[in-house]
Amino acid sequence: MGLGVDEHLDLLDAVKQFDVVRFSSSYWVFASSRGLRAHVALGNAESLDFPDGSFDLVVSSGVLHYTPEVQRALAEARRVCAPGGLGKITLYRIAWYLSRPIFPLVRGAMRLTGTRHPGADLATRAHSPLDFVRMYDGEANPIGRALPDREWTSMLRRAGWTIKNSEHHYFPRRMMSRLQPPDWMHRYLDRALGTMKYFDLRAGGVDRRGES
Repeated sequence: MGLGVDEHLDLLDAVKQFDVVRFSSSYWVFASSRGLRAHVALGNAESLDFPDGSFDLVVSSGVLHYTPEVQRALAEARRVCAPGGLGKITLYRIAWYLSRPIFPLVRGAMRLTGTRHPGADLATRAHSPLDFVRMYDGEANPIGRALPDREWTSMLRRAGWTIKNSEHHYFPRRMMSRLQPPDWMHRYLDRALGTMKYFDLRAGGVDRRGES
């Protein structure tokens, strides 16, 4: 659901059959250029045009937090996943350094080190943690939200998912401007300060597909 382009193409190319729900028409160009064996559909994450239990695996990487009704989108992802199937869903999180008391210090450190995120000057134009998240993928982005880990966990469970595992990652080097740490330190920062929560999910219930 709304898969990113670069990071998933090699993975998808190894899958025999899959469907992609994309929220813009651009994915057709990327899929065809790579010769992917895909059915690409332009769709609405809050109302998917697939029957219940259609898929063994549902993947959405860094997309559903941009939908107006995130809870509905999470529930739709669960609806189209077969009972016992798997979900891989990634969402922006409110890390401790984006809490309101600490965020002004973060902005000050970004200005001091000259850190500028591609697409938005977060150090000067993001006046709140929510602004920071909304503009993370571009200053003109109209929707974007992050929540504390416990709130995402609660929303996924309300949507009918069972959480098998979760971890946070994604602290890109571009956020560190001139202060480029060695690889081992970047790996530590990625785990300690990651801006995205990666959920490994399972759809509960009994799989009755194929029963007469």
